[in-house]
Amino acid sequence: MAPFAPHRRVLVLGSNSRIGRLLARVWGNGTHYGVLPHWQHRPLQASFPAEPNVNTTEISLLNNEMKLASLASGMDAMLVLAGVTPSSKTSNPDYKLNVILAQAALSAAVRANVKRVFLISTAAVYGTGSGWIESMLTRPSSSYGTSKLAMEQMAKAYEGVTVLRLGNVAGADQLLGPGRRDVILDVFADGRSPKRSYIGPTAMGRVLAELICSRDPLPNCINVAAPEPVDMAELLKAADIRFSTRPAPPDLPASLTLDTSLLQSLTSLHAKDAHPQNIVSDWLSITGGRPL
Repeated sequence: MAPFAPHRRVLVLGSNSRIGRLLARVWGNGTHYGVLPHWQHRPLQASFPAEPNVNTTEISLLNNEMKLASLASGMDAMLVLAGVTPSSKTSNPDYKLNVILAQAALSAAVRANVKRVFLISTAAVYGTGSGWIESMLTRPSSSYGTSKLAMEQMAKAYEGVTVLRLGNVAGADQLLGPGRRDVILDVFADGRSPKRSYIGPTAMGRVLAELICSRDPLPNCINVAAPEPVDMAELLKAADIRFSTRPAPPDLPASLTLDTSLLQSLTSLHAKDAHPQNIVSDWLSITGGRPL
């Protein structure tokens, strides 16, 4: 693991996203993690819980390149969380915005001479299957995954960009994210529940900070999740959430998991970060088991 430069200044775009709100609760003013974040959020959107010495700016990423470049001036890194996901509060998500928003951020980064940019992508770019490695062929099976892959391909024209293909983050996902309630869980004919790559919000915040602060050159693409996948039923049991079961639909992948060997070589990702009880404890410590 590379040594870290202290207190790297990072502009976080999209702090209103579920990932952004979780990360803001984890990092706060960032000093414990060696970063000094400045949080951007959209106008007329609720921001994350305020803490002492937390810097925020309300600005749209669209049609504001000069203002955004001014905001990015002097930053060591930019973390782009902004985007449209299946959980976005709209009945017809415009996934084309994932390319447009990322391009606006990258253009501002070039203008402001920000040397390191992290774009949040998704495991959905791989399609279905297990043990996905960053170098494997991508075959997204959803409009969301296709849009994120298009974002990744657009970003190849820029230097200093690292794409982070994120697995499920506890608290920003569809299982634990809605908070404590009765759950109906899909199960397969063998009685197993879906297996997915997960990471707790604090573990996510820790490895993101370590990547941002690393002095070494970084790969163009990194999978981000705990070292081992988990069964969704095990997460619900660890969270003491009541659930019933139903037959899984034919198109539901039994397994969608990431190989995180590369991330483990770059950060302090631990085997314990993959234990269902630890993921749940992490989620509870940040959200109290309530939706964001």
